Amino acid sequence: MALKNEQLPESLLLESLRESAADLQEALSLLIRQLRHACSMDGMTLSQVNVLQRLGREGSRTCTDLARLEKVTRQSMSVTVKGLIRAGLAERRRSSCDRRQYFIALTDRGMRYFDERDRSDRGHLTQLIAERLDAHEQKAVTRTAALLVRLAEATPPGRSPEHSARGSETRRTGDEDR
Repeated sequence: MALKNEQLPESLLLESLRESAADLQEALSLLIRQLRHACSMDGMTLSQVNVLQRLGREGSRTCTDLARLEKVTRQSMSVTVKGLIRAGLAERRRSSCDRRQYFIALTDRGMRYFDERDRSDRGHLTQLIAERLDAHEQKAVTRTAALLVRLAEATPPGRSPEHSARGSETRRTGDEDR
């Protein structure tokens, strides 16, 4: 009978975690390449699609809020938002409470694009999971999804959220916003 992770000696557990982390990094790298390719087919960057999807799911936000949530600098987010505005997918709306503040919101065209892309992306991923994984593996994916979100949202140890955002921004925009 195989030992559970809790019963493994610490050195073996650490090695098992390292291997899992390497596998996860490889899988995420492949998925990100597929996402970038899909975005480029629409003439958009992955950053623009991420912001568009966030606005579609959560509603209007300030540029500063978007930058914080996407873990990029405000300047980088401003460039991303300007691209969405130029494409007619988003617009700036002045706050009714503070006339100095603007919110970024999807236009009707942006909302249609979001709805179409959301259905397509979820449908594709759902189909892959259903066709390529057995019932046990499908349950594992369901349990793991929330954990992956927690990992993605975590600030690395010893770094402030602002510092983390600057580091993320460099990695994220280095390839996709050119």
